[in-house]
Amino acid sequence: SAQDQIWLGGINEYQGQSDYGNYKLTFDGNTGTPAFAALKMNFEGTTAVATDSDGAILFYSNGCYIATADGDTMPNSTGLNPGEMSEWTCGSAGYANPRGALVLKKPGGGSIYYLFHLGIRYEAQKKLSYGPFYYTVVDMSLNNGEGAVTEKNVIIADGFLEPFSAVHHGNGRDWWLVFSEYQTNRYHKV
Repeated sequence: SAQDQIWLGGINEYQGQSDYGNYKLTFDGNTGTPAFAALKMNFEGTTAVATDSDGAILFYSNGCYIATADGDTMPNSTGLNPGEMSEWTCGSAGYANPRGALVLKKPGGGSIYYLFHLGIRYEAQKKLSYGPFYYTVVDMSLNNGEGAVTEKNVIIADGFLEPFSAVHHGNGRDWWLVFSEYQTNRYHKV
């Protein structure tokens, strides 16, 4: 399958600087091939991408908003991960959580995709902490097939959390999302 083999990143804003430009890193087995890409998005740490079964990009996110395949802002997608950190970083760079987002297609859901994303907070005592854990729904049948957000920033869990992982269920169709609470042995599975 060509899915899950693309990573996106880079900066699209400060043209003329030596590190200007977006990239698309495509994996084939253990080999990654980098290429410049016109993504129209700044990435700080958060990145997520959805592809079709042939590996073509459907949409992508920097944790602040979702872009369509052609780089335009997807309808109703701005304002992901609301709060102070979003206000600090989204205006110029992208959301600052390096393990903060993942896209999964809804099993048997046709055109429905879930963007799972983890917020971060700044606190003087703990510095950065994780939470809440959200999902946002993208329906690719809307907006002439370019997709639109139908639900946004729905909280799965709040509190002081740790980064999440996704594991394919043994039935070959569903997914488990697993995350823990900060400094506890309590794990959550969704």
